[in-house]
Amino acid sequence: MIMNKVFCILLIIVFPGIVAGQGKFFGGNGDGFATATISNQVLPLLIEDFEGHMEQNSIRLRFTIRSDEMLCGIVVEKSRGGSVFTRIDSILLYGSSYMPEIFSKLDNSVLPGNNYYRLRIVKCSDAFVYSKIIMVPAPMRNIFYYSSADQKLYYYLQKAGVLQVHNAQGQLMVNKMIQAGSGSLMLDIPASGLYFYQFAGMPAVKFIK
Repeated sequence: MIMNKVFCILLIIVFPGIVAGQGKFFGGNGDGFATATISNQVLPLLIEDFEGHMEQNSIRLRFTIRSDEMLCGIVVEKSRGGSVFTRIDSILLYGSSYMPEIFSKLDNSVLPGNNYYRLRIVKCSDAFVYSKIIMVPAPMRNIFYYSSADQKLYYYLQKAGVLQVHNAQGQLMVNKMIQAGSGSLMLDIPASGLYFYQFAGMPAVKFIK
């Protein structure tokens, strides 16, 4: 009697994300067999097309994440000199897929000269990996930006001038001479709300304290 070939597979979980299988092929007179291994390896985490460019007074960052691992977040980090990085933004992620995800973030806190960026990809296992570091140059010109994290107004000025801050009702809250160079100013504004700062006749810029 000729027996039909039977393929028996025993699945063994080696560790999360990797599955191995072993089987025996029995046939004919049943006196021979062969073994086979099946592997389902997690795809590596890939950070692709990470680049940045000036967009008016801001820097636009774009990048693609490709992974089959569970990812919980992306932290965008920035450095002035390319060595010490601080977090400027974050993106929450919920799971992952084989399809690549494309991201775009805008950095409004641009200082003249070289701006360095890197990405910290946080896995749901609490492990993380860093991207390559990219550098985006910004032109040397008068630049202001308000940081809500420490409630300071950072600036780079090519020449001295008067900084004025008004509230939403048009009342003058700050009137201060600022010297050329870079620095920061703690605004003496007690109440939270919408304000506008203006330097040496430049267009007014709104911010929220």
